[in-house]
Amino acid sequence: APRNAHRFPDGQVFLDLRGFSPTDERLPPQVALLSLLSALGVAPGDVPSQPDAQIGLYRSLVADRGLLLVLDNAGDVGQVTPLLPGGSSAAVLITSRDNLNGLAATHGATSVTVPSLSRAESRELIATRLGPERLAAEPAAVDALTSLLGGLPLALSILATRAREHARFSLESLVCELRDETARLAALDVGGAVSVRAVFSWSSAALPPDLVRVFGLLGLAPQADLSLAAAASLVGLGTGEARAALSALERASLVEEHQPGRYRMHDLVKLYAFERAADLPVAERDAALPRLTDFYLHSACAAQKPLDPTDPTRPWITIDPPEPGCVPLGFTTPKEALDWFRAEAACLVTAQHEAVARGWHGVVWRLAWAQTAYYQQVGHPHLLHELWTVGLASARALGDGEVLLLALRRLGNASRRIGGFADAVELLEESVALATVVGSPFDQVLCLLTFAECLQTVGDSQGALDQCDRAEAINRTLDDPSLTLRVLASVAWYAAGCEQYERAEEAARTAVTLVVPGDFHAMTAILDTLGHIACRTGRLDQAADHYDEALAIAVENDDEYSIGDTAENVGWVYAMRDDLDRTTSRWNQAVHSYVVQQRAADAARVLGLLERLRQAESPAALVAERDTAAHP
Repeated sequence: APRNAHRFPDGQVFLDLRGFSPTDERLPPQVALLSLLSALGVAPGDVPSQPDAQIGLYRSLVADRGLLLVLDNAGDVGQVTPLLPGGSSAAVLITSRDNLNGLAATHGATSVTVPSLSRAESRELIATRLGPERLAAEPAAVDALTSLLGGLPLALSILATRAREHARFSLESLVCELRDETARLAALDVGGAVSVRAVFSWSSAALPPDLVRVFGLLGLAPQADLSLAAAASLVGLGTGEARAALSALERASLVEEHQPGRYRMHDLVKLYAFERAADLPVAERDAALPRLTDFYLHSACAAQKPLDPTDPTRPWITIDPPEPGCVPLGFTTPKEALDWFRAEAACLVTAQHEAVARGWHGVVWRLAWAQTAYYQQVGHPHLLHELWTVGLASARALGDGEVLLLALRRLGNASRRIGGFADAVELLEESVALATVVGSPFDQVLCLLTFAECLQTVGDSQGALDQCDRAEAINRTLDDPSLTLRVLASVAWYAAGCEQYERAEEAARTAVTLVVPGDFHAMTAILDTLGHIACRTGRLDQAADHYDEALAIAVENDDEYSIGDTAENVGWVYAMRDDLDRTTSRWNQAVHSYVVQQRAADAARVLGLLERLRQAESPAALVAERDTAAHP
């Protein structure tokens, strides 16, 4: 306002409405109006006795004046509305912790949300208090301070005040103090009403009891943000009630809807909410986190089904009913499930970490299982490996043989995908041995097939086929079409690896007849195998057709993992056909897919192929170079 004084020739009027204050009560509109009339030069004896007449006088005085009216610290729309001038000459600037959305609807007001300061702005604020020399002396500490305080101006100002008062202390000493979350708010207190905790208390004190409860429970969530559905389960309300509560907290600037349907708190506000949760009944606090964890577990299990409808482990995996007040989500299509997993990926990881910390072993391994289909489809193999690393630890803690078999098999496969072949072999050998002791024939088949996949990856094609033959022999004693499909698909791939192409193609074509509608994973894998067989037997046109059909199915279903591998494979086929454009196109597609999946080594390998392709006389020449290197 001072910098723009020249725009308001008739002056400026400032009024603190005390909407959020440590001690003073909110200024009633009638009293505020009298203060404004006095500021405009109206003598007490000239003020009308009737409120409507006072408003009329006030508006007539400001109607044609180039005046700036600053209404600071407004409590709500009702406190502000009687103070708005009637004409268009005067400008009004209102500040509040409430978003005052009603003013935009009724008076055309423009709402300007003041965000937290950026890192650069935070450094600038600290520098104005401490001087650039002190910041330059400890740049790492300054970066840590701005991160820990999240750009909150009051917190930064308090910290700078403390640092100035103790000029001999290093800034790093303040960083160490602030890293302790349990003491962070206390560290931002310089006495009296000047503390972050006190300022937050003014906002929370204005909340009704039901919102105080919701605010406190939100502080218990370990996740950085929450969807509306997750927040509803956390606080034990229906979706509509939760939305209304979150909207009210957002109006009070205690919660932010930073994406449609997703809510978060500033880190310091969340610490304050966590403190306020201590005022709630113990039963309320203790029930909140299990409800939230159940929301993620049950929703993830529901999302797993459309992504992998033929998962052979699903029938025996049971989950206790959700806690009262928890309302999990349901999913009908793979796209819905994928979108949900993408949105909740970080929250699901946090939920598993919290379950580990609390010793909820049954939740830990089930959360790993529920997310496996998602990560097998979109990549990010290191994340899947982390999920099953703790999943296996929980399985061992539980001592349940069937769960342990599942965890060994899944972690072994995840280890293979990140290149940890020695670990993979050790884990999968343990799973095969354990399956013969505690596993059913069904379990034995699954463990053998996974072990075979690992052996093939490390170059032991015959060993892989031997394990697959063992699995096929056991499978003949069972009557499970989905398992038979997996066995035949594996036989096809490993027989092809051993150059038994006739057996491989027969198994693959039989497997195709067992694929159920919607099982795009199986169809993509079998078509990829048929493409490989056709390529190895010199039928390049058939190979390209099979690969491209597999690629189209993978793209249609967002099967990112298959997109990368299949695009790379068909690129070689087009290179053998000396088709430069299609070779380049498919390998570029493979690189993009590998980057999306965070498969850095695979992306680098294909980028190398593209560079060699650019330098080669032709794609066919690159193929000849490859074949010469393989068979000198």
